[in-house]
Amino acid sequence: MRSGSKAQGGSDAKPQTPHRRTIIALLSVSGALIWFNSDLLLFWPAFYATWVGLFPWIAQLGTLSFILGVILGLVVDMGAVVYSLGLRVEAAFIVFPTAIISLAIGGGFLAGLIIAVLTGIFIMMNERVLEAREAQLAASPMGIR
Repeated sequence: MRSGSKAQGGSDAKPQTPHRRTIIALLSVSGALIWFNSDLLLFWPAFYATWVGLFPWIAQLGTLSFILGVILGLVVDMGAVVYSLGLRVEAAFIVFPTAIISLAIGGGFLAGLIIAVLTGIFIMMNERVLEAREAQLAASPMGIR
């Protein structure tokens, strides 16, 4: 039985949080886009010329942009692994700055940058909701609602 009235709690609607698989998939896509961007910079000269037109600092990075893109893509993927282990705040603090730094290589078509930044913000914003849900489950008899 639930304590409190509907007037106190608002409604019985559950707070909407994304499924863990959705966040892990978004982080994986973001890491892959950042990594793929660095591969294209190294192996496709026409893309490199276009990208240097949009992001002039990439020309000064040279082949370092490939190494930087691979490392940043792997770090974002590591954030997905950390998140899957249940360390949500730590994952957000791994993903958010890494995504911002990925702007140095063009942000993984900018989509990788945007996805990673939004996912990092989303993880941090929903931490309270997820903690409240876990506390509610722990307080219920035998973890059953």
